[in-house]
Amino acid sequence: MRLKNLLLNSSLFLFSVYVPAILFSLIDYLYLSSDARNANKIKEIRINKDHQKHIEALEAGMMPGYFPWNLLRAKNTPKIYPIGTLPFTQTYFCNEGYGLYNYNSDRFGLRNKDKKWEKALKQNNIFLIGDSFTHGACVSNEHTISNNIEKKTKLNTYNLGSAGNDPYEYISTMRSLVKPIIQNSSKVNRVVLIFFANDNIPKNIKKEELLISLDSIVQINKNGTISPTKNYINAYEEFIFNNFPTKKEEIIKEIKGSNLKKSSTKSSALYSIATLVPIRSKIRIFKNTFFSKRNVLPNDISNSESISERSITVLSEICNQLCKPYVAYIPNSTFWNSMPKEDKSKKYKNSLISKSQSLSIPFIDGEKIIDQRDKKNYSPEGGHLSIKGYENISDLISKAIGDL
Repeated sequence: MRLKNLLLNSSLFLFSVYVPAILFSLIDYLYLSSDARNANKIKEIRINKDHQKHIEALEAGMMPGYFPWNLLRAKNTPKIYPIGTLPFTQTYFCNEGYGLYNYNSDRFGLRNKDKKWEKALKQNNIFLIGDSFTHGACVSNEHTISNNIEKKTKLNTYNLGSAGNDPYEYISTMRSLVKPIIQNSSKVNRVVLIFFANDNIPKNIKKEELLISLDSIVQINKNGTISPTKNYINAYEEFIFNNFPTKKEEIIKEIKGSNLKKSSTKSSALYSIATLVPIRSKIRIFKNTFFSKRNVLPNDISNSESISERSITVLSEICNQLCKPYVAYIPNSTFWNSMPKEDKSKKYKNSLISKSQSLSIPFIDGEKIIDQRDKKNYSPEGGHLSIKGYENISDLISKAIGDL
């Protein structure tokens, strides 16, 4: 009898909890998350098509990008903090409605015409540091922020961004690449640190340790040109070839493996509602946010600063009369990027403004020209900027740094 009552009470309890959860999931799925579901549907269709385009690019002799975020997620840790992808490589990038674009990486594995590095110590320069937006996802070379700014200002402009970068990579790029250049330059140099709404990240032990051993990757040649050190290139290439597929057949096999479609049952609305996907996703977001605030390194002397704020401090320290620093911010699309929420992104932006102002660094607010709610500012099939969006943000930065 006791067992029967226990089972009955347990069933009633579970039922009373599960039914409201089901109703919430139904309402959320049908009404609250409609934009997110539509955005995910568009992305899923595009990604499935892109797999074939990636294979065609590989067949044509191109390579995928081996960016810092790829390398730093590997089981093993690189000996040296990575910048860019493989040097002198035709690299296919991404597609968000304009087609799959590719570019030839320069001697540092970055998205610049390689001849630019011949002029790094001989002309006034603009160095752009950032993530995929700075990198130019997902548009052609002519529509990138760096190319737009160079056309506007007539100044030698370097694209030092890579897809997936965060403030740790910003610090690494400033210390290992920008600092040694401006310390050896007598020209006027401007450094623009470009943030996106998702740069508000917790501290990362692996990256903290890599920053401790960070060193210059720049070699100044006798003729005054710039090149990466052999130590950097050797360590970078060795890590890639030892930890990632690099042969065409291996990469194609990996692409085909990732192209296995989810079962129709799991992708259905019924499955999503019955398994409480909307609730579970919200719990996951809450958990990540909650624990990110507590992911503090015990021996980190910069605990009082977020990693984003610390990167702005590093910008100030590196420039220190040697260059003109700027901080810029690009807002996220409310349609394509459901996180961070609008209030959190505003709070994050305000923290960047406050830190920049405390160090007397001009702040360039992308929200003045990019409306988060206007889909025309963003790609047809993704959350990066549209061609027009890139042009607008480039104009804003050009005016701010060049008083044009």
